[in-house]
Amino acid sequence: NIILNMPYSSSSNTYTYAVNGFEMANEIINNHSGGYYNSGDRNVCVIYITDAALGDNLTAVLSMANNAVAESRETKSLGACVYTVQLNNNNSINGFAEESYTNAASSNYLSAQTIGDTGSRNDINDTDYVLSVPTTTDSYNPNAIAQSVVAYSALDRVNAPVKLDTNSVIKQTLTDVFNIPDNPTVTVRYAQSQVDGLGRVYFSDPVAAPSGVSATYDSTSKTITAKGYDYSSNYVSTVHNGNKLIVSISGVEFNPSATDNNISDYDKTAVYENETAAANNNAVKYFPNDTISIKEYTHVLDYAIPMCETVNGTPVSVDSLPQKQTTHKTEYSTEDIGVNISGNSLLYQFNTEDSTAEEMTSKGYVLVQKNDGTYEWVRFNVVPASNVLYEESSLEFVKFVKNGDPDSVSWSQQGTAGNNYQSISSNNDVYGYDGAYNNTNQYSNGTALTATVDSTNKKSDKATFEFTGTGFDLVSACGPNTGVEVITVKQGTEIKKVFIIDTHYNDSTYGTLYQVPIASYSDAYGTYTVETTAAYLSFAGALKQGTVQTASIDGTEIEASSAQLDAATASELLAQIGMEELAGEDVEVIWMDDNSIFNGGTGAQGSTLSTQAGDSNIPLVSYIDGFRIYNPLTDEQAAKYYPASEQGAEYYNIIGSLTSGSISGDANNWLAYVEGGNGKFSFADYS
Repeated sequence: NIILNMPYSSSSNTYTYAVNGFEMANEIINNHSGGYYNSGDRNVCVIYITDAALGDNLTAVLSMANNAVAESRETKSLGACVYTVQLNNNNSINGFAEESYTNAASSNYLSAQTIGDTGSRNDINDTDYVLSVPTTTDSYNPNAIAQSVVAYSALDRVNAPVKLDTNSVIKQTLTDVFNIPDNPTVTVRYAQSQVDGLGRVYFSDPVAAPSGVSATYDSTSKTITAKGYDYSSNYVSTVHNGNKLIVSISGVEFNPSATDNNISDYDKTAVYENETAAANNNAVKYFPNDTISIKEYTHVLDYAIPMCETVNGTPVSVDSLPQKQTTHKTEYSTEDIGVNISGNSLLYQFNTEDSTAEEMTSKGYVLVQKNDGTYEWVRFNVVPASNVLYEESSLEFVKFVKNGDPDSVSWSQQGTAGNNYQSISSNNDVYGYDGAYNNTNQYSNGTALTATVDSTNKKSDKATFEFTGTGFDLVSACGPNTGVEVITVKQGTEIKKVFIIDTHYNDSTYGTLYQVPIASYSDAYGTYTVETTAAYLSFAGALKQGTVQTASIDGTEIEASSAQLDAATASELLAQIGMEELAGEDVEVIWMDDNSIFNGGTGAQGSTLSTQAGDSNIPLVSYIDGFRIYNPLTDEQAAKYYPASEQGAEYYNIIGSLTSGSISGDANNWLAYVEGGNGKFSFADYS
């Protein structure tokens, strides 16, 4: 590109705006689409030809000269080599130092900002980037001047036209991303290039390089040096079948401290004309540092059932780091999250819930053999959602403790666990829903824990679990035959809350309702223990009204479905099941039926059990069908690990905000939606 006739300010004042030329050169460099410069195959050379006669007013000339120098600094920062060619016309005005100007604008001073602020001189290879050209007729021809610059630049090794043959040397320094043994085996191979019918270059399988081609490794500098490769005969292009040089080193391992996902695998790579030039660090061409970006995927687990991801290729091994695999590892696990290879898929799942927030996150790498036979490492990040539904059967974190009574009733599992996978998380998820649960309309994921008590065996074992977060929901079932559950929430040895829940719900149309959250607790972020006991109390909704009278409940504190008990009533209820140690704690009762004794009702109206009041053989069944844990990560960890779609989630407890009643309009097969905000919710209007 030749930029001729830079504009003058006016016809009367002939001021040359050289800055415009550098601006246009920078535009050409920034928008070059030919590919040579962008791929590193060509150097960019900007030749500024001037007689240094910028005008006839010293103040204006200095201003324009400094502007040109500042813009040329941008040119040099883009990687261009700037030659200033000064025509010896001696037309400059007094007080203007032509030599200072042409030097500052050239690559003699890479950081020059003005004529007076040039910084240190560029002393690479002792090259002078300012040329003086006699004012002959031929010298004014830009092509002739460019040829003179090329001839002159042959003195500059960085830009010299040289021949790369068997005497040439290439050096590459490996970065600290790799750990390399002191005496590795270094092999050299050739891969011949060919061109297909579409003009695309491809390479045959590598073979041993011919004699005379060698490579060595220096462990002190971590530098590979290759010699004997004839670039002039082996270069690769669409019109020339050459040979790619491949150097391999044995025993290379990934450095565990190099955890950045964008990996620079080498630096300071250059080709030299011969060994003398290499010894003097006089390179023909430096190559840009290569960066490998490992593909990365973040998966958010909303449920404790596994997540299945189909891999594009064949997963070979999973590991904590992308390092040499001596065996195929099909399982990788942190404290609480595990990854397994299953055929062409990866399964992500929780191992346990008894954990800290940091343990609830996992990162690792999977080595995948792609369909074209090549291998690549892929990084995965697995994190729990801002609320997670744990199945009581999917983890072995529910523990059972005898309630101080050798005859306490055991919990037993009902149903068969489904072999379902949760969906891969995406920004389009309907929150709280997954297709894996489409066919589990009774027990969540097919199973639930049950304990049956009566007037003889009045309580069950304690079913306990521990979680880290800000709260939980206990999922259970409510129906004509369901009984009372006592839930104790502890932090360490401190009892934070006690719930006494009458799960009885009497509706002749629907019978037992499953997968119902019967209790919800929220508090500051921390680690809590939850104990659930099935209890037989005489006030249970499945029985007729017993000895506990509604008058003993503080009616002024009754809400839609819960109430705080006064100390005397709480002590009386807890004494019935031998849990007096909870007396004096913060006790709340919850009921599910409007006719609950706690709500001033009479209990089991219309139930077949109501005719058997006082019969010691009346059984009451309690269910544990899962736990929903809220905010398992701290705010800081959530900001660090969560994708944008998972951050800033807010949750409201609507258990106490809704009461039973009809739903207007088409209820979509009786799936009840709620709507609202700011803590106020109601059933959606379908009419």
